[in-house]
Amino acid sequence: MILNEEVEIIKPDGEHLTVLTSTGPVRDVNGKTIAHVGVFRDITERRQIERRLEILSRFPAENPNPVMRIDPEGIILYANPASRYVLNCWETGVQRRLPEDLCTPVSESLNSGLDQNLEAQCGDRVFTFSVTPVAEYRYVNLYGRDITERKQAERALQQLNAELEDRVRIRTQELTEAHAKLLEQLRMRAEAENSLRSLSARLLRIQEEERRAIARELHDQTGQSLTVLKLMIGRADRLATEDLKPLLRDIATMTADIIKQVRSLSVSLRPGVLDDLGLVSAMDWLFKQLSTQAGLHVRFEHSPLPTLNSDINTAVYRITQEALTNVMRHSGVTEAAVVLGVDGRTLHLAISDRGRGFDTGAIKASSSTGLSAIRERAALLGGEGRIESSPGKGTTIIVSVPLPEEPALQN
Repeated sequence: MILNEEVEIIKPDGEHLTVLTSTGPVRDVNGKTIAHVGVFRDITERRQIERRLEILSRFPAENPNPVMRIDPEGIILYANPASRYVLNCWETGVQRRLPEDLCTPVSESLNSGLDQNLEAQCGDRVFTFSVTPVAEYRYVNLYGRDITERKQAERALQQLNAELEDRVRIRTQELTEAHAKLLEQLRMRAEAENSLRSLSARLLRIQEEERRAIARELHDQTGQSLTVLKLMIGRADRLATEDLKPLLRDIATMTADIIKQVRSLSVSLRPGVLDDLGLVSAMDWLFKQLSTQAGLHVRFEHSPLPTLNSDINTAVYRITQEALTNVMRHSGVTEAAVVLGVDGRTLHLAISDRGRGFDTGAIKASSSTGLSAIRERAALLGGEGRIESSPGKGTTIIVSVPLPEEPALQN
């Protein structure tokens, strides 16, 4: 009798070997055992292969996901334990047929030799199955996976996206409405500003017209009447007795002073040279008056100017007058410079002094009527006025006014 036995041997280097020992007796002609023969074979590699095959054979059963094998007729040949939930849901089992809606993709995959993927609802769970054909053996393997949580996450994400889209739509509508309201407010504000600017321009124009009318009345009527009165006093002086002559001379002197005051008031209200000879001549006259009456010496530089309309002439003259008044009141100096010129289609005016200056950031435009009036007059003509100044470094007022058309130049 031959005895076979597997023995585990550990080599000195720690390697494990599996050895198959086969022993049997050697007998003589009489049947008496005279010896034993033993054969040793190393079967380590064979045992390793057998273990791998055993592990592989256990793979479908140990897989936590459904694994099934289906024949061409849709009959379930094999199903691992993890398939039990799905089979119960489908009301089928091993050696029974798949549901009809699953047999079709199984047959198509087997006929085409191509993998397919499908989803199946099983109760409250959702599974995805990969249909893998094994054409040479005429069956397909179904590898399933529970994707319920993923589907729930997808639905939750879709719901969140829908809610976000609703919020974005609502917010966009709110912003659109707010933008429309803002545009309407801006339009109304622009209209109000335009109306206010037009009203201000009209008031200034009316004011200048009233100034012109009063100045003309003072010059033509009051001035002439006072002149006649002075002549009559002179005639009375010649005819009067000696005791009345001193009184009549005093009256004549007072009348002459009143005539000068009326003329000065008439000119200050509206200098006739501005209407008769234009802006440059009016500026020259103004600077001579300031030099004679107030001791302010003005250095005037100008380039050839086009013929300007009355509004521009008046605005530039009044701005210059207001700026030089501020120089006399606040700068502490007796000299100033005025530069007037044209650059393209823009008229530029600069009035500067080297006086004490001030901090432009510390003064509000509304607190200085003169500075506010300068800006307002420039704005009414579509231009701008700005003030550059700092303590101890003087002040410069710069005004830019657009010209409305292309007139001829005047000296």
